[in-house]
Amino acid sequence: PGGTGGMPNSLAIKFDLYSNSGEGSDSTGLYTAGASPTIPAINLAPSGILLAKGNPILASLTYDGTTLTLTLTDQVTKKTFTQGFTVNIPSVVNANAAYVGFTGGTGGYTALQRILNWTYTQTAPAQ
Repeated sequence: PGGTGGMPNSLAIKFDLYSNSGEGSDSTGLYTAGASPTIPAINLAPSGILLAKGNPILASLTYDGTTLTLTLTDQVTKKTFTQGFTVNIPSVVNANAAYVGFTGGTGGYTALQRILNWTYTQTAPAQ
């Protein structure tokens, strides 16, 4: 059930190119409490972001204390997708600090997942 399966104090954003539960071949979503990252899901195809195409995609996540915003930009076509998820991250992970990581799976396909670069920047909360 994904890299956070069975982890009750977890939050995951998926980038999914395998439709194993009818979610489509290009989807994303936010999953908490170790939930299987299948459905509900958001179809990326209308945005032109096609994960299986193999183009480098810049993923940016920002969190303002209420909304986790995901922005995807295809680095070849320059097409973009933005989605906000209302979530209280400290409540979900049951702490004010958490580990950040990456996991991958291929479903019924052979796929290559590469993280070319990533940066974590913490800013002071608004007063």
